Amino acid sequence: MLVPACWDVMETIVIYLIAVETKGHMLEELDEIFEDLHPVNTSLQRKQGSREAEKQ
Repeated sequence: MLVPACWDVMETIVIYLIAVETKGHMLEELDEIFEDLHPVNTSLQRKQGSREAEKQ
């Protein structure tokens, strides 16, 4: 019972750190994100950039 629970926690942490955020991006942006060597960082940078644009 303890082993599956630990495994689930470990999987959740790995998915959180590796998964790419796709919500709010257009298809063209997703192409650019997934073609990059570091898609997670690129996705987060684009998300922050769109937030700054909305504030202005």
